[in-house]
Parts: sequence; C-alpha cells; structure tokens
Amino acid sequence: MSMSTSREPSEPGLTFDEAFRKLKSRRIGERVEAEAAMQSMGAEAVDGLMAVIARAQRKRRTRRRIYFGLVIVFCLTAIPGSILLILHAISTGNYGELGALGGILGGGGGGILGGFAWLLNPSANQIVASNMLARLEDKRTVGPLLLALQSSMDPFARTSAAAALLRIAYKLHEEDETHVDAEQRACLTRAIRGADPRREFDYLAALLVLASKVGDADTLAAIEPLTNRTPANDREASVLEMARSAADQLRTRVERSRDSATLLRPTATQSSDSLLRPMTAAPASDTQQQQLLRPTTADSPPA
Repeated sequence: MSMSTSREPSEPGLTFDEAFRKLKSRRIGERVEAEAAMQSMGAEAVDGLMAVIARAQRKRRTRRRIYFGLVIVFCLTAIPGSILLILHAISTGNYGELGALGGILGGGGGGILGGFAWLLNPSANQIVASNMLARLEDKRTVGPLLLALQSSMDPFARTSAAAALLRIAYKLHEEDETHVDAEQRACLTRAIRGADPRREFDYLAALLVLASKVGDADTLAAIEPLTNRTPANDREASVLEMARSAADQLRTRVERSRDSATLLRPTATQSSDSLLRPMTAAPASDTQQQQLLRPTTADSPPA
C-alpha cells in the first residue's frame, strides 16, 4: 500500500506591525525573526519604519515644547523669587535666609527640569526603527538616520546610524538630496561640527561624503574649519583631505544653486495685468504724427 505524503501549508509571513512588535521583544529569537521579515519586505519595511520615525519625531517636538515651557515657567518664578529673597536677606541682615536659594534653584531646577529631561529623548519606537533602518541600507533612509545621529542618549543608535550612513554615502548622487529635508540637513551640519577628526575617522568620512551630495551653505560653513586644520596623524590627514574635496564639491553646488535662483528672479516688478512698458516720453504732436505717417519718395507709388 502506497502512502501519499502531504505538505503542511507554509506559515504566512509576518505583517509589518507584527514584525515591528517583535523587534522590541526581549527574546532574541523573535528579534531575529522580525529582522528577517523586515529584510524580505524591502521597500514596504522602509516605508513603514520611516512612518514610525516621522510619528515619533512629531511627538518628540511636542514634548520638547512642553519641556521648554517648563523651563520658561521655572525662570519666571524661581529667578524673581531668588532676587526677592536676596534683597530681603540684605535688608534684614539675616543672611542665613540665603540658604533657601539652594532649595529654590537646586530643588526646583534639578528636580523639575532634570526630572522632565526625558521629554527631550527619542522614544523607544524611534530608536528601534532607526536601528532597523540602519540595517536596510536604502537611500531613502539617509534623512531618518541623520535624525538618529542626534540620539545622544543611545550611543549604539548613533554608532549604528553612522555605520549605515558610511555604507550608503557612496551610493548617493546629487539628485538624491530630495531624500533629505531642512531639519535632517541641519542634523548633518551639527554632526560635522561635533565630530572629532582625531578619533572619529570613519564617522566623519561618511558625513563628508553625504555633505558633498546633500549639504547646503550652512554645511559648507561647518566643513571649512576642517580644511585649515593641521593633522596630527595620517588617518586625520586623510579625513582632512576628504574635507577639502567635499568643501570644493559643495561650494560648486551652492554657487550653482545661487546662479539658478538669480536667473529665475524677475528683472522688475510689473503689474500682472499689463504686458506693455509704460511710456516715458511725451506724446508726439499732430504735425509730428503726420510727418511720421507721410510716405517717402521711394515709397510713393508711380503716377
């Protein structure tokens, strides 16, 4: 008797939401499964992760406004209160009251402002999505990865983003600058200013390659100090040479953009409903008009 073998139906793949949920799991097996699913999704995973980062970034801007609002409230209350306390202590001669300044400034400033400093940090979702994007190596991930460079609270996220940027940087062309918006370009500029050319060779090299292709005038201003720097070793000399090359390329791009803007600028402000140039000379008299319209001998018809 022959036995027929039947195949079990294959388990359907993870959806993006399921894979992203498993990326945050404490179990390494689920994280590996989620990363494999993201890799197989390709463009769908990139779009989903960028959407997660965009939502997290909007919420982070709101949290930052809340935090700076707390800073303003503290300054408007604690500073006048401290001044009044100092004046009262001087007028009464009771300088022991000045000890209360420690409670006002230390307790209020440290407790309130320090306690709410988490409002400035990127969320867990943003960090997880940035780390996953760094492993997908898609050109569109450049902008979100530049935002991840500002994640100072998570050094691994910064290192992972920089490594991915180094791999992606050489694949970019000038037309890829549309993948980077003004905020992300500002992150690139700040990252170049904050990088140490003596130690962060590969990191700075990636930033310089990116700058030559997606930077602006502010980025050029951040690179120019590197071009005049004296190197301390061979590796730093190599990075500084890259800085000079990036500055030359970026300077050409900036000047070309300015020339394009100049060529497209209107020469004068004219009324939109008038295509005629206003007359500046006085109108001709009737005699002058007759002379202008009288035919010459050469133009007269034969008799």
